[in-house]
Amino acid sequence: VYNWIFGREIENSVLYFSKNKIIVILPDRYQYVSNLISHKSLTFQFFPKNDNDSKFKTLFAEFEKLKNKNIGIVVKENSESLTYRAINQELQKCSINKLDISKQIQLFISIKNSYTLEIVKNLGKIENDIFTYLISEVENTVDKNILMTHYELSQKMELFLKNQRDSFVKKYHLNSNNLDFNYSPIILSGNNISIKITAESPKTNINQNYIVLNISCCYEGLSIIAGRTLLINPSEIDKDTYKSLLSIHKKIIDEMEEGKMLSEVYKNVKDFS
Repeated sequence: VYNWIFGREIENSVLYFSKNKIIVILPDRYQYVSNLISHKSLTFQFFPKNDNDSKFKTLFAEFEKLKNKNIGIVVKENSESLTYRAINQELQKCSINKLDISKQIQLFISIKNSYTLEIVKNLGKIENDIFTYLISEVENTVDKNILMTHYELSQKMELFLKNQRDSFVKKYHLNSNNLDFNYSPIILSGNNISIKITAESPKTNINQNYIVLNISCCYEGLSIIAGRTLLINPSEIDKDTYKSLLSIHKKIIDEMEEGKMLSEVYKNVKDFS
């Protein structure tokens, strides 16, 4: 849902939807998000780091107003975060029933017509063009042993996106006012790589072993995110592991058929792997 609305995931935060209002509670480092979207029914609240006493007061007050004592939540694995525990405890204290609305949310944000599908396809093609250039830059940096930080390469890529934006618009017949890039390209390397979309390109030199690339672009409110993993001089174990991952990925694609339950897809892929 965060990716659909804001174009990126946001940690330690809450989205609350009621009939008449939406409350977004975020760490104060994400204050820029309030400039991305606005509406009379939308309320942003920001809190400083480690403030676990006051940040949910408005949200908990909304819980008290619930008449039917039911609230929809997106059920994933249980989280150990302070945010999750605080909200879960308050829901129990208010004797509120938690209803899983994961399927409804997925249906709401899913592609529903050929026009939307065409937009997503074009965004995918744009990101493929970006990766072609980005990977060539990474290969050049590695092959020539150029010392460059992740941040420097990310900034170089951001300039490339700015300069190439009009060519993307022309190539894929888009409206120039509606194409944008959600954040600076994320470039990470080494043995301690974060796969979270909230990661940032550090100001340390690119490590020539594992390199992870992440970019995101949006058009008319639709956002897509894509990543690539580069293995530099991989070991035999690295190669075998990557081949296994590719075979699992192919199996997932093969199993994704219209009308098939995702639980069946998951089971078949799990049995395969």
